[in-house]
Amino acid sequence: MTLLYLDEINNNNSIPQTVFADLYIDKLIPENVTKILSLPCRREEILARQEIFRLMENNAFHEWFSTLFMSLKVLDRAKCLADNAIHEVEYCALFYIYANAYVTAIEKAENAFDTILLKSLKEQMTSLFKSIPFLKEHLRKYREIMSEVSNVDMQVGLNGIDIKRCSDGEKTICDKIYSAAEGIGYSSCNSISSRASKMSRQLADAIVKFNPESFAKVKDLRSEISLHIDLGILSLLNDMDFYFAIHNLRKKAERFGIPSCCANVSNRPEYRAERLYDISLLQKDCKNIIPNDIDLREGDSVYFIRGANGGGKTTYIRAAAINLLLFIGGCPVFGINASIYPFKNVFTHFPENEGFTVGGRLENEEKRLNEVNDNADRDSFLFLNETFSGADEKKGTELSLNLMKALKEKGTFCLFVTHFHNISESDIPSLTTVVDFTNENARTYKIFKSRDIKSSYAADILKKHGLDRISLQGRIENA
Repeated sequence: MTLLYLDEINNNNSIPQTVFADLYIDKLIPENVTKILSLPCRREEILARQEIFRLMENNAFHEWFSTLFMSLKVLDRAKCLADNAIHEVEYCALFYIYANAYVTAIEKAENAFDTILLKSLKEQMTSLFKSIPFLKEHLRKYREIMSEVSNVDMQVGLNGIDIKRCSDGEKTICDKIYSAAEGIGYSSCNSISSRASKMSRQLADAIVKFNPESFAKVKDLRSEISLHIDLGILSLLNDMDFYFAIHNLRKKAERFGIPSCCANVSNRPEYRAERLYDISLLQKDCKNIIPNDIDLREGDSVYFIRGANGGGKTTYIRAAAINLLLFIGGCPVFGINASIYPFKNVFTHFPENEGFTVGGRLENEEKRLNEVNDNADRDSFLFLNETFSGADEKKGTELSLNLMKALKEKGTFCLFVTHFHNISESDIPSLTTVVDFTNENARTYKIFKSRDIKSSYAADILKKHGLDRISLQGRIENA
């Protein structure tokens, strides 16, 4: 049973967990959620999950969804308690609670809203719905027998404890204890029962021996009831936890003024989005996260990202990568409008997060990028951050250009943050950080397409040496 897939999971393209670590998204959502996101969805599944995320904004649906989720949690807990019962009497009581929790959960699922995934789930649960009348009737009989068993009194004498069955209207042992408690000043029976300890095994065994026929009937009923309980429904807990985790992330972003939307599923390779946010910054409680636009299309799919240090280059590719992972997982993206192709492979390379145990840094980078290049195709998206930074300018530029040209030829999508200046002389386009020269080269954290960004580096160099453009021009003229 699943609320994530329309049919059996059949996806050989698993995104490594290192990708989520590179992007810091593993700090924002639980591991079980990243594991679900690591399996990219087909187009139909993206649309089906988006449908549920849209409905999560509806109060009636959210209330039903939450009630079903809690019913499953109660069932899971009741099953665990029953499995750990220490004697027959305790197990009989806990089994009744567990079986009733199962019926409640099935009934909640039967009232599911009509969405693609929920319709599919209801079809999977058809036989479970049909078993509800049978379970209710058998649980009614079960309760009647257990009521008879509990209607006992005990007498303590020199020969030990004698147990007898009480007739109608006769006080049971519990009634006598409550009466005695009230006689010595305890007016509330609840205050006594809340502190009651568990029944000892010896007493439980005595009750079972005193009621052999009743417990035999209870055992037979348990067997029949168990045959009609399908605990596959508990697998929905993990699925529903996925929806709640992303929904809660969406609500957290809203509190920071960050919008979200369900992106259009594009038929052709592209990644276009307006005002896309890097939500990994929510971990730092950033109050003013700057959004950026993304516009990559087939034939125009590889870009270097260059510009002034601290200008938002890494933030830009994190925003692009995180939202892509969310999209191919069927989740909302954090922006105001988007049209994205369902890429099947996502690769990242963030050297600062790596540890190298064999060979040098550059050698390991070349090896890893060669493997990525061999497996990348037009359904792949690469996010590279300061790759080949262990090389000098000449070698680094050569390696970077060779990689980007190979990716471009295959139609692979790639955003590559780099500090190598000489790549500006190639035909690979660049995105650049925008610097406000009128405000002491203040970073705007905005990224735009550009082929000439040397001015942003020059401005930093001038500032480093205490110069500005006007004073530099004056020195040149007086030379």
